[in-house]
Amino acid sequence: MPRFDEEIQFTDEIFLGKIQKAERFVVTKRKDRSGNEEIFWGWRYYFLVEKKWKGNSQNEFIVEYYGSSCDRSFDLDSKNILVYADRTSRIKMLPQSDTKTRKVMEVIRISSCSRTISEFGRRDKNWYAEDVAKIKTRFPPRGVQLKSSENSSKELYDLYLFRNKWFKTMGILIIILISLNIFQFFRNRKNIAAEKG
Repeated sequence: MPRFDEEIQFTDEIFLGKIQKAERFVVTKRKDRSGNEEIFWGWRYYFLVEKKWKGNSQNEFIVEYYGSSCDRSFDLDSKNILVYADRTSRIKMLPQSDTKTRKVMEVIRISSCSRTISEFGRRDKNWYAEDVAKIKTRFPPRGVQLKSSENSSKELYDLYLFRNKWFKTMGILIIILISLNIFQFFRNRKNIAAEKG
């Protein structure tokens, strides 16, 4: 597990929040030596941010966790969970039950051995209170100003559209450049053959 100073320096998001919903999802499937299918599971936690010290102004996140020897399991009733997470650059669009619009949430990831902990975590190793006290001395008292869900979703959706357009444009440019290089290659071969013949 990283030390406190390393964690606050290298993680993208540091916030206090509560879980609104949790779900298990398939990370990957593969066949073992016997040909049996193995499924590797992860957990997806839908967080509502209550206080943030580092990161962007979003007030809701999907925190993904892929299991390992340091399995992360949260008490879903915990209201105070101190999260140290890294940005993944992924955005998830969720259907809204009451309207035809979609809710947009950014996906971030916690590592298996991060300092992320709930207020009433393991009694033998509970650094929650100590970390919160240290964070309060290292960051401005007000923390990061959070935006409302509606504004956050609109900005994330615009970012999602921009990224998709950017990747499509870059893909088209790469295809054009490769096509031009192939055309130039065959043209050069034809010219060399004509000079020899």
